[in-house]
Order: sequence, then C-alpha cells, then structure tokens
Amino acid sequence: MSDFVDGFWSLYIAGITIVSIIGCAVLLTMQHHKRVPGQAVGTTGHEWDEDLAEYNNALPKWWMWLFWITIVFSLLYLALYPGLGTFKGMLGWTSTGQYQAEQASADALYGPVFAKYGATDALEVKEGVKPIAEFHAARHLQLTPQQNLALDQACPIVAMVKTKGRK
Repeated sequence: MSDFVDGFWSLYIAGITIVSIIGCAVLLTMQHHKRVPGQAVGTTGHEWDEDLAEYNNALPKWWMWLFWITIVFSLLYLALYPGLGTFKGMLGWTSTGQYQAEQASADALYGPVFAKYGATDALEVKEGVKPIAEFHAARHLQLTPQQNLALDQACPIVAMVKTKGRK
C-alpha cells in the first residue's frame, strides 16, 4: 500500500510531469533560430589552445524533429496509459490486468501438460525444484521437444553439475 494516500501527491506528480514536458518544448523553441546566408557564425566566447573556438550553430533539423516527436509521443502515452497521478488513461490498462491475462493464458497453455505428467506440485515449491525420477524419465521419453521447451519456460529446472573442485 502506498504511503502517499493524500490526493496532493497525485496532483504533484502530474504537475511535475506536465511542467517538464512543457519545459522541454519551450527550451526546444528557444534554441530554434535560422542562420542567415552569408552571415558569419558567431562563437560562444570559449577558446582553447589560442585558436580553437566553439561555434554557436543551430541544432540540426533532424535532431529538432526527434525532440518534437519525443514530446508528442510522451503526451500521447500519458493520455492513453496511466502516468499522470490517479488518471487511469483512456485505454484503461493496468499492470495487474495484464498479469492476470498472462496467468490465464499460461494456465490454459501449460495446464494440460502439468496435469498429464503430474508436475503441478513442482509449481508450488518455492525454492529448488527437484522432480522425482519418474517425472524426469517421462519428460524425456514421452514429451516432444516443443513440450519440453514449454515446460522449461513455465517451470525451469536447474541441473547441478559437479565440477570436481572447479569454480
């Protein structure tokens, strides 16, 4: 549970986010100036080694466009997904909902494999899955390579190899 239960923090986060995006747009606009043909480019006043100067050139156009695209993307993202305090986003996406959907699809995909070979108990073990010998033999003799890969993704089994003193 969050310690920031007051509505102030939601507005605070949303405000900082919006002000930051607007600040980027203002800074980008301030840096936009056209170079007049035939006019010499000025320097920033910094000089190194008596003749090496830093010129005051405008940002390249492609770079400016990338910044604007980033700003537009961020505004669209914040409108569609939750990111502005308590605003849920127009799509209604939540990480909890995505997790539950992935769990349901994984249960539908891997459930029959685990039920068929009695491997459901392996998922309930929190540390060090050590299947019995019958499961190991059944896994390699009766499952196809694709089913073995699916089983590895759902319940990785770590094999211990003796290294004879090597680290």
